Amino acid sequence: MSDKYSKVEAIIKDLQGKTGMNFQNGVKSILEEYYKMQGKTFTMPDPSYGGDDKNDGWVEEEGIFYQIYAPIVIVEKKSIIGDLRDKFKEDLEGIVNHVTKNGKWGGKFNEFIFLYNTHDKGLPPETKSNYKEIALEISKKYSCNFKAKLVNLDHIRDLLEQLPTEVLSKILRRMGNFTIEALEDITPKAIIDTIELICEKVHDIQYSTEFDYRIITPQEKLSKNNLNENAAKINLILKKTIFMEQVEGDFINSDFVLKEKFDVLKAYIIREYLELRKRFSGDELYNNLIDNLSNLVNRAGFIKPTIELIIVFLFEKCDIFEK
Repeated sequence: MSDKYSKVEAIIKDLQGKTGMNFQNGVKSILEEYYKMQGKTFTMPDPSYGGDDKNDGWVEEEGIFYQIYAPIVIVEKKSIIGDLRDKFKEDLEGIVNHVTKNGKWGGKFNEFIFLYNTHDKGLPPETKSNYKEIALEISKKYSCNFKAKLVNLDHIRDLLEQLPTEVLSKILRRMGNFTIEALEDITPKAIIDTIELICEKVHDIQYSTEFDYRIITPQEKLSKNNLNENAAKINLILKKTIFMEQVEGDFINSDFVLKEKFDVLKAYIIREYLELRKRFSGDELYNNLIDNLSNLVNRAGFIKPTIELIIVFLFEKCDIFEK
């Protein structure tokens, strides 16, 4: 696996788990670097001013406008086609009106790119034909010619592949992602200390808070990764990742030092996964990943359940294993 390919995939995996402004900010740094390499300027308006102007960023010299959509509440599969089509039409007409009728952002409108974070899914199969019809309808209504398309992170991957390795490294550092960066200075003790701290937080939440478990069964991903022997156990652990989510939300993200430690821990686990993937697959890969982390500490029996919870949490977030 080439260093450049690894960096691109690390960035994409990081973005797949983001929603809302976190996703927009992650995409922003990529588009800024890509268009800078083209000798152009990508600008993202401050969302705190002007309300919803249907402009999440534009390339000033080219009249290319982006709408970046990553809802915090994931759209149900059964309604994704209709919801996306309606939002695409609403946002496209809104931005065309702002630019061509009101002269905003230079008054030049050549292309509209609607970027939707599909996480580990593809775009609806009816995308191309229906969205072309929507664009044509709006083009006639406002008497202007432009290109418009609905894309997912495959579009960002294409842009990243055109960037030099050193720029990809800069993007990774900016995102707080150490996955591919050198981790030689990170000691096993630092990794275990972080896991033990998370273990304490998960334990405190688990016994002080009552939750209705969400039952999550990503059968397709389990099957694709040949996690057959571990499937029942992983599904059981997935019911408990709500505790890990609360630890991340209430403790990790509010503590800069702990967040940095957790980012390094994730990077360490992802690096171990990428190395083990060269020799193992399926259940063997999963078991070796758990064992490698558990063997860092003498009290493996005590800390192993938390290690496995973190592994399954990263599995759920699509940071490791094929989506």
